[in-house]
Amino acid sequence: MSANTIHKLEGRLEALVEGAIARLFSGKPSARDIAILLLRALDDRAHPAGETSAVRVAPDRYRIYVHPQNERQLREQMPDLSARLASLVTELCQAAGLQLYSAPEIHVLPNDSLAARQVRICAEHSPSAGDPTKRMVAISVEGAPPGLDGDTQPLPPH
Repeated sequence: MSANTIHKLEGRLEALVEGAIARLFSGKPSARDIAILLLRALDDRAHPAGETSAVRVAPDRYRIYVHPQNERQLREQMPDLSARLASLVTELCQAAGLQLYSAPEIHVLPNDSLAARQVRICAEHSPSAGDPTKRMVAISVEGAPPGLDGDTQPLPPH
């Protein structure tokens, strides 16, 4: 990702989280800190879509760990934070030219091993993200011609 793209994406993330999180974390992690960590996780865990593909695939599962008191306050002050961050991750991926195999899932979770100033972000790909065919669902159509309902039939001669 170019420095200009990262700067623009940081600005968008910062605008999203600045209000509630900045109030919560006065003297604690800033919205900019969280934005940078989320961008870093997104970019660090992106990988090529295939062996010869130039397209990169971003992770679609994110866990943001914060101190339990901060998590409670976030939940109370911004109950839709996970959905808003998921929407923003989608926009970030589009702006950066990254592909997502499924809609991002973001969970803000308490972690009592973290100090009030700490935030930890884990990003990963869902199990089916590496193989698009794993996401396909087998179907059976009643009354379908042979070969279209899972049956294997020889093709008719030309």
